[in-house]
Amino acid sequence: KFATAMVPDALVHTEFMVKDSARYAATGGWGFGRWLGMEQRPYGTDAGFVQECAGCHAPVKDNDWVFTAPVQLP
Repeated sequence: KFATAMVPDALVHTEFMVKDSARYAATGGWGFGRWLGMEQRPYGTDAGFVQECAGCHAPVKDNDWVFTAPVQLP
C-alpha cells in the first residue's frame, strides 16, 4: 500500500535509561533496563548486563552517556 514507507513489524525490545546520580554512580549516573519481545521478558539480571550497557555507552560519556541529542527548536 505504501511502497516507500517503513511499516512496523514485531516488537524486538524496549529499552530505558534512568538518570539517578546517587543510585547509579558507577555507570555515570545512569540505570539501564531492557525487555524482549511482545512478552516483555526481562533481559539481564546481574552486573554483567549493567556493564554490557555501560560499556556500549562509554564512548559517549562526554555527552552524558547518551548517543542522541535533543532537537534544538527555534
